[in-house]
Amino acid sequence: MFLSPLVAAIKKAYADNPRLPFQDTARAIYRRMRGDQNDLLRNFKAIHATKPLRCNPASRTEIHTLTCHKHVFMFLTAAKSLLRFESDVAAVVHDDGSLTDRDVATIKRHIEGISVIRRRDADVAMDNLLASFPKTRAYRSQVINSLELTDHLLLSTGEKVMITNSDTLFLRRPDDLLRWFESDGDEVLCVYEREPYQQADFLRRRQSSFPPHLTLALTCFRRDAVDPSGIEDLLNQVNDADDPWYIGQNSLPVLIGESVEPGRVRFLDKASYQASGVFGDGAIFRHYWTSLASLNTQYFSDATKVISDLKAMR
Repeated sequence: MFLSPLVAAIKKAYADNPRLPFQDTARAIYRRMRGDQNDLLRNFKAIHATKPLRCNPASRTEIHTLTCHKHVFMFLTAAKSLLRFESDVAAVVHDDGSLTDRDVATIKRHIEGISVIRRRDADVAMDNLLASFPKTRAYRSQVINSLELTDHLLLSTGEKVMITNSDTLFLRRPDDLLRWFESDGDEVLCVYEREPYQQADFLRRRQSSFPPHLTLALTCFRRDAVDPSGIEDLLNQVNDADDPWYIGQNSLPVLIGESVEPGRVRFLDKASYQASGVFGDGAIFRHYWTSLASLNTQYFSDATKVISDLKAMR
């Protein structure tokens, strides 16, 4: 069931060893497991027919998402699935470097007040911020999803930060999350993933007591709960066995755990907030792992329902 690491491993093995046999077969398996990216465009394009929603750029709570050109419609569907329930949040989307000017205009038309951080602007800002942190600077330049750790933390300005992904949907009103938006405490709120790749071992080697179930599909914390300078210390401890794609997701619980008491970390109900690739009835939130084609049927069905509900809004 948990094939995302396997999909990545197939690609990496053949990239590192171009003389391995069965190239065509492996490529076909990889593509089948990963799914057709064009499906993501076709199945989410109907979001264009929904009316714009507002966010509040002055809110003390910021929602940060990294996205790309091919996922713009997915991102809009995900963001609007939440904003239909709560608009008093600041939406911030980070460009992975592939967003076009047309993409940015589309995003701003659909979500009024959203901040779009273009990759070129982020690179300039982060080069200055990371001048004294060579490991972090190198990591950010080499691993595209490192921005979910570095940029989401260092370029945020709100008191509270929610990190999420484009391949998620809020299917019903998330009251637990909305109460967290309004609260003044230091509680950390997470959805539960059964076995994030390499996380248990990563935390064990760093003697962190944080539960090894954090996913960047949805994690909420106060911005001052994380000391960004700690990223450099962590990167100085990684080894060749640590998959670079998962270092960001596995570093965040270490960083949070260094400043937040264990009793202040709460994982949302697994049956309602579904982030382990198993979908049951009664979901409020789902993370669909677009690296797995096997989950796309449910994803597209849920997206159709969300978009239909958005179209019906007055």
